[in-house]
Amino acid sequence: MVSFFLLVIFICNLIQVQAQSFEPPVLDLPLHLPAEPSGTFAEIRTNHFHSGIDLRIGGDDGVGTPVYAPADGYVSRLRISAYDGGKMLYINHKGNVTTVYLHLDGYHGDIADYVLNYQRAHQCYAFDTTLSEGVLPVKRGQLIAYAGNSGMSGGPHLHYEVRNTRTQQSLNPLAYGVKLIDTIPPAIKGIRLLPVDKNTRLNRTKSPYQVDLSGKESALGSKDNPIPVLGRFYVGVWASDRSEGSTMNNGYDRLDIWVDGMPFFQYRMDKITFGDTRAINAQLDWDYYQSTRNPYILTRRLPGDPVKPARTYGDGSIGFIDSDTTLHRITVVITDYNGNQAVRRVYVRNHFETLVPMHEVPEHPSYHLRTDSLTVRWPLQVYRGDYQIEMPAGMVYYDDLLTHGIQNDRRYISPIYTVKPWRSPYPPHRTWTLRVPVVIGYEPEQLVLCQLKGERPSALPTRLIERSIEGKPGRWLEADVRAFGNFVVMSDTAAPYIKPLNFKEGKKVGKVLNMKMGDNLSGVAEYRCFINGEWVLSEFDGKSATLSINLNQLTTPATNLELRIFLTDCCQNSRELVYHLKR
Repeated sequence: MVSFFLLVIFICNLIQVQAQSFEPPVLDLPLHLPAEPSGTFAEIRTNHFHSGIDLRIGGDDGVGTPVYAPADGYVSRLRISAYDGGKMLYINHKGNVTTVYLHLDGYHGDIADYVLNYQRAHQCYAFDTTLSEGVLPVKRGQLIAYAGNSGMSGGPHLHYEVRNTRTQQSLNPLAYGVKLIDTIPPAIKGIRLLPVDKNTRLNRTKSPYQVDLSGKESALGSKDNPIPVLGRFYVGVWASDRSEGSTMNNGYDRLDIWVDGMPFFQYRMDKITFGDTRAINAQLDWDYYQSTRNPYILTRRLPGDPVKPARTYGDGSIGFIDSDTTLHRITVVITDYNGNQAVRRVYVRNHFETLVPMHEVPEHPSYHLRTDSLTVRWPLQVYRGDYQIEMPAGMVYYDDLLTHGIQNDRRYISPIYTVKPWRSPYPPHRTWTLRVPVVIGYEPEQLVLCQLKGERPSALPTRLIERSIEGKPGRWLEADVRAFGNFVVMSDTAAPYIKPLNFKEGKKVGKVLNMKMGDNLSGVAEYRCFINGEWVLSEFDGKSATLSINLNQLTTPATNLELRIFLTDCCQNSRELVYHLKR
């Protein structure tokens, strides 16, 4: 009996310890500044949801603002990229929480030492490495880094994320210690009604209708002047939020739509899975967004949307029976995280009219293109002797046809390879693989697959592989692609280049050497810099294509310097440059 009670006590203590270990920690703000966001969680960005909150640091004067650990933990990952998030830092905390910091200007203390030692040991600037617990522990309030403008930042700020450590899903930092001073309601910038099909009429036309939000009593959509509708339609809403000290175009927390006082639609994002972040496109009135950049969230639900941040009825369309001529009220409510709200009401009334049947010529894909069924649920493979396509399941948001084929064009050394859905305007939700044979008469290592943007080729990371077709071995070019469209093969025979910005051969130099670095097509794959035979750290900024060398890192006080730079692009073209300088 005593053993039984001891076992029960042990199990209860174990459950309590596990519960405490998964209890989310209380996080402090990582900046000793008021929380003034220039971007908020799940905000609509091009092809992705914004995965954190952007905290303002005061523009260029704020570069170097100290960043502090919001709770005890340890550095779990360090990553530096010339693009993306620039200088990045990941800290694991108790309670299954990870905090992430992007666009840093630099690191502090033991973290800075670790980064520099890693770069010297591997003779690189950009890297990505994980660390185990105990290597770089941090305490709450410890200075860990400095905010900046590295990577593809649009301006100086701290991008701050809170993630689930196990799943790496991003969570809203406003639920984890970031408190905004916010008494300002959101703004509803636009409401659109969109037809479901060709039988829908909105204000007696088949086109989408832009609701007049002027507030005038006589405006179409007011209670005294309802919009005449016939058939089923979707609602699109464009809104934004702001708080004290923030910009005008921040994201909001929730969108609710009510029809005649009954809840019809709710949109809210409380977590983001990075593999599905492109599903932002499925939420938008995509064609209108492409032409205006105004992000209208649609009530329409697409079957292939893996995120489904909205709750609604059916496919998200509104409609009334033909005999219903009563006045109907559509209420749009935008709520921010602090509970401030903006409300707009739109009134519609069923308007019956006789639709004249119209003869429509059926559409068919272009004569030179083949078609295959492209579904939400199943993967697709196309294996031909002149090209191959491999697409995973979940490429599109609704079932469609994939059109594909080739056209000869004398402007290029290969045919133009076309791969695109027949009807869907959306970019692919997932990455797919394109494979084409090498072009005879050219060095295979110098060939690169490119996507045509208009007539301008944009290089894709290309692999040269061996692959047999019907038992015949051959060499192929292979690339992972994140777009539909037209593709060609091009030859890159030019080595990368360097253009000095603040120094000249044989002249005296200052503390920092700056130079432009680039490549004509495939991109710079590797670069290394040496001064008087000693490897030196050189930082490359992708935004400005600028390579910088700080001469304070030199271990010898030499006055005559020989700068030697080795460059290689993704097609193995290489170049060595030598400059003789003086301090």
